[in-house]
Amino acid sequence: MFDNAGVIHPKTPLLIEAPAFKRIHLRPQFSLTTKFALGWNKLPAELKVQILKFNLVRPNREVVVEEMDMNRYLRPYLSMGPDIAQLSREIYYKENTFLVEPRYELPRRGTLRYPPPNINHPIRRLHFFIFINRYFIRDWGRLQNLANGRYGFANLQYVWVCFAPRYAPEPELDSLEQSDKIRFECKGSVHFDWERRPTDKDAHDRSHLEKVIREFLIFQA
Repeated sequence: MFDNAGVIHPKTPLLIEAPAFKRIHLRPQFSLTTKFALGWNKLPAELKVQILKFNLVRPNREVVVEEMDMNRYLRPYLSMGPDIAQLSREIYYKENTFLVEPRYELPRRGTLRYPPPNINHPIRRLHFFIFINRYFIRDWGRLQNLANGRYGFANLQYVWVCFAPRYAPEPELDSLEQSDKIRFECKGSVHFDWERRPTDKDAHDRSHLEKVIREFLIFQA
């Protein structure tokens, strides 16, 4: 079954199990042939979907949209014939959650990178991350642009908006309370990622901040 280079040449189907807390990396050594295509076409549709989901869906990790090359996991499947390409594209975009967040470190401080609308329109689920700091009002405006469709993402079905508060000066909250409400045409939810236990004053400030944000950020029921 193994040759001198450690390559497996199976004659029958194999089940390969990794030891606990260990990873096994498998790399095909040969191009797929017509035998693969014939075998694939014999599989029921449900099994095809489960196989592709196992390879393409990242259940505990978002796909980082700002990398611009978010298709790198999908690309090999697009060249495996029309049936696999169509199923893979549908599964990849519908089942994964994609992450968009402003960048605060140099040299990209203040930037928000995302693929253009002709690329991001298949995405269904988005995680938008915002720090509450001196850039908060600017990034709140970007959230408004996302809801208005300015960034594309025309087929969103669900948006998670996560706020990671650091320090929110009162003038910024005043500006927020004077702004228009943000209305998404899809379902969504708001989350707050507090880093430390609050003092009594912090608890009051946090409660007020959450109340204002939830009041001004509206999703479909």
